[in-house]
Amino acid sequence: MERTRQEQNVAWAAATQSSAVRLERLAGGLLYIDADFAGSALSFQSSIDGGTTWKNIENDGTAVSVSVTADTFVALPAELFGAGLVRFVSTDSETCTGLFMASS
Repeated sequence: MERTRQEQNVAWAAATQSSAVRLERLAGGLLYIDADFAGSALSFQSSIDGGTTWKNIENDGTAVSVSVTADTFVALPAELFGAGLVRFVSTDSETCTGLFMASS
């Protein structure tokens, strides 16, 4: 079976929440964190209504999160994949971009 690769720019526009990415049918992925990124961690939210309402992604009652460093790639947690529409939430308000890369 041939693997499908996806790349999508992600942006934070003076906000803690990024633009959204679609994770259906993807098996794993990385997020490149821009050098201008100020936060120290990312948590994640998903929407089941096309991006109107967002809910935190949790595992056993705790928000799924990863520590991040600017100008690096971050391996995204397995809990995100299959969630559908997802956005990344920084600990700080950001004005920067990133690159989401994944394969199925």
